[in-house]
Amino acid sequence: MTRRLAQVLSIVFHPIIFAILIPFIVMYHNTHDLGEGFEWFLLATFFVLIALLVFFFAKPREILNDIDISDRRLRPFFYTTSLIFAFIYFLIATLRRGFYSPLSFVALGIIIGIVVFEILNYFIKASVHVAVAFAFWITVSLLYGIIPSFIFIIAPIGVSFSRLYLKKHTLSEVLIGAVLGTMVCVITFVIAGFFI
Repeated sequence: MTRRLAQVLSIVFHPIIFAILIPFIVMYHNTHDLGEGFEWFLLATFFVLIALLVFFFAKPREILNDIDISDRRLRPFFYTTSLIFAFIYFLIATLRRGFYSPLSFVALGIIIGIVVFEILNYFIKASVHVAVAFAFWITVSLLYGIIPSFIFIIAPIGVSFSRLYLKKHTLSEVLIGAVLGTMVCVITFVIAGFFI
């Protein structure tokens, strides 16, 4: 039962889910327009699916055997593919909403996160799942306040538990992921604060 719960949490709180949700959360907060938020949710979904398809066609056995990409040798290709699509997303957000829009900074934060994890992949192993869950939680907390913060704390706690229980990461890898996700998110908010 506990293993099944950990597997479900690992899927529900997968970085891909947050990559799709964060643009919606930011745009809805910025515009108070569900349609605008949903439009960027769909665009983020499109980009995530295209990136996954590219990775799938390039490395079909690897993605089917290990959706978490545990093999560090496969990560550079995944990070590079993700970085290309994040940069295209950034360009679209900038052209459509302007450089000084919150959505451009979301895309910039994703780019920074991918670069940080791609570089660190050569030296240490850190949980990307935990990093993205913490970035999501901090984003919700900073934009929506204390009550949603208490509700959504389940994301970083749940994913941290699942990664440890499933033995995908050690405690130090989970802690490094939490710190890195927090730092990238806070740095992105600070940069955005100077421009918005």
